[in-house]
Amino acid sequence: MKTTRTFVLIATVFSVGLTAAWWCSAQSSTPAKKPVTGDSNPALDRLTALVSYLEASKQTNALKLFNEYSSTSIALQHAADMGATLHILKALREGRTTNAIELLEGRLDTDIIGLAASFKEMPEAQQEWLGLHSLSEARWYRDKYPHKHRYQNVDDGVAQAFELLPKKSEK
Repeated sequence: MKTTRTFVLIATVFSVGLTAAWWCSAQSSTPAKKPVTGDSNPALDRLTALVSYLEASKQTNALKLFNEYSSTSIALQHAADMGATLHILKALREGRTTNAIELLEGRLDTDIIGLAASFKEMPEAQQEWLGLHSLSEARWYRDKYPHKHRYQNVDDGVAQAFELLPKKSEK
């Protein structure tokens, strides 16, 4: 049950990011058609390709449904983020730092597992663009501050995510 919610949250976060990027680009009356460069965002490029395809094939119902999905997804994500942030802020204001740290540790676990799951599904060129720097930083943090989640499957998911990183040299 917890794993299902985790993956739903991951999918929602990814969708929100893509939707926000698409929404911003859709605000101009003439969409910019730029070649993909090293500085571009591959996720936004894929989203632009989808929207352009739907527009070109005059699939207005699909565009409307996609826009409704995007708006709802963004609202749900912001509501969830707000709730978690408020809970953490209240704990900190009340001096319950252990509780706040536990909440943030759980969020980090979710982010680690979600990044790895999405990264594995990305085309190689997009994997190269994104890289694994943030995952490497998370492993450094976990090495310095070990954390055991109350559900073993979460710890297993984190360990599997770290398998994406190059092995440390044994000397």
